[in-house]
Amino acid sequence: MLNKFDERFKQIFERLCAEDFGTALTLICPLIDGAGKKLYGIKKPGERFKKVMSDNNAFLYWMLTGGMFVMAEGADLVFARENKGNINLGQSIYKLVRNSLLHEAELSDEIEFVDEGRFGPEGNKIIFPKSLIWGLAFMLSYLECYKDDCPKNYQLSISGVPMPLNKTWGSKEKTMGFFKENLFKR
Repeated sequence: MLNKFDERFKQIFERLCAEDFGTALTLICPLIDGAGKKLYGIKKPGERFKKVMSDNNAFLYWMLTGGMFVMAEGADLVFARENKGNINLGQSIYKLVRNSLLHEAELSDEIEFVDEGRFGPEGNKIIFPKSLIWGLAFMLSYLECYKDDCPKNYQLSISGVPMPLNKTWGSKEKTMGFFKENLFKR
């Protein structure tokens, strides 16, 4: 069956654990699109995709900075690019990741995912840490529209720490609690 979201989520986490970030993003982007349609009923893909992203900015920035960057709900950062105009997080992922993967079958050369925790504009590129890709996956895991799609009998380990997906799934607070207790210790 093609609509087995639990299997898709399992594939996403398997690809992330294997550091196959391109495939993970290819699997993540349609689920963000679908979430926007299910949650908001928005017909235009760009609008619904960016709405899901903007509604979850605080979580995504928190994840991409290892819990160090705390934003107010609804806040966003706008990145100024040389000769390319300004762009925010949602627009970056929509335009430079989702659209590029869908229409060109590869990431745009205007975006780069790096191992270090830096983010923002660098020359003509927007830089994000790979932890943002993990953040996108965990954002999907707590959205109401996917609450029943937790991968069954799946064991996930992050940096050697077992994550009880079945206990955090569907809850932003429990997901954040896991990261605070196990990975973002200060």
